[in-house]
Amino acid sequence: MKKYIIIFKNQILTRLNYRFDFIISTVGTFVSLLMSVFVWNAIYQYTNTTYTYDQLIFYLVLTNFLSLIFNFSPIFRFSSLQYSGKLNTLLLKPINLLLEGFADFLGKQFLPIITALPILAYTIIKFETQSYLLYAIVYFFLSLFMFYMLVSTISVLSFWLINIWPLRPILTGMYSLFAGIYFPLDMFPEKILKYIKYNPFSIIGHYVPSILLGNITLVEINTLTIYTLLYSIIFYFLYKILLHRGMKRYDGGMN
Repeated sequence: MKKYIIIFKNQILTRLNYRFDFIISTVGTFVSLLMSVFVWNAIYQYTNTTYTYDQLIFYLVLTNFLSLIFNFSPIFRFSSLQYSGKLNTLLLKPINLLLEGFADFLGKQFLPIITALPILAYTIIKFETQSYLLYAIVYFFLSLFMFYMLVSTISVLSFWLINIWPLRPILTGMYSLFAGIYFPLDMFPEKILKYIKYNPFSIIGHYVPSILLGNITLVEINTLTIYTLLYSIIFYFLYKILLHRGMKRYDGGMN
């Protein structure tokens, strides 16, 4: 466990040394958020929604800041390790690839998580949902692990794909649509919502803010927790199967 803690700490220090990258990504997210707020300022009064205006704005703030945490960097990191041949070094070390990647991922996301804490705290105080705090924390970390298993499963497709970068706009588009970046997921018509409400992207993007705003019941939170655990298990076994088969194709790197 000590070696994974060291990896985690090293990534935090690296992010602090190269914090300008984080600042730029945060500014980009803030600009996107402002555009969404301006749009909803114009159309809110004509929209049929159960959200109050304050709830809607805080929902957009939360989902946009969560997008800084739930990003797809592990996919492209694994692809880079593979094609550069650096994966060989990891394979020779007495470490677990999945845990090494998770420690690296948590270290990189530590700064965004710390940045989001004041926003989360203010949301809970403003909407008086302190009783949901523990549920929100547990659910957040479960969904964070589930998300990591999802991107890890996608990452091992690089054994079969010559270039995995074209997946970025596809994944980003799916996340933006189903995670509630531009509008709450439950604004979809019911006949569509029933098919997409429990997809992996909505679980990590839409429902974390919904819990913090007190918009869902404890029964729904329990249901979401079950889905999150099931997805985690499914992605874990898919990852193991694909990694086992992919390693048989691995030639030690192309460069």
